[in-house]
Amino acid sequence: MSKKTENIIGTMMPTAGKIMRYAEKRKRGEGKTQLVSELLGVKLMNVDAERTLQGQTYAKRAVLQNYKKRLEAEEGIKLPPAATAPPKSGRRGRRRRRRRQRRGRGEN
Repeated sequence: MSKKTENIIGTMMPTAGKIMRYAEKRKRGEGKTQLVSELLGVKLMNVDAERTLQGQTYAKRAVLQNYKKRLEAEEGIKLPPAATAPPKSGRRGRRRRRRRQRRGRGEN
């Protein structure tokens, strides 16, 4: 069924529209939240905990970076750069290091 046909049926017969939306959400595993949403009129949202945590981490990082820039600009305090991750010791890391050495760049 095309989107246009679905829209027409959902508009002409609201109950059919509710059933179609429920069937679609049920396929995605969100049937219970859709049922509660339709029956109570309250829209429930699933929260992705990892995304929320990641967003908070980036926000904190931005605040710290701005604070560091302000300290360096206003107070003249020079802070050391952030520590970087150690080089990978796996196969890909070894290959990358060898390639750099062959090209004359060496270890940084």
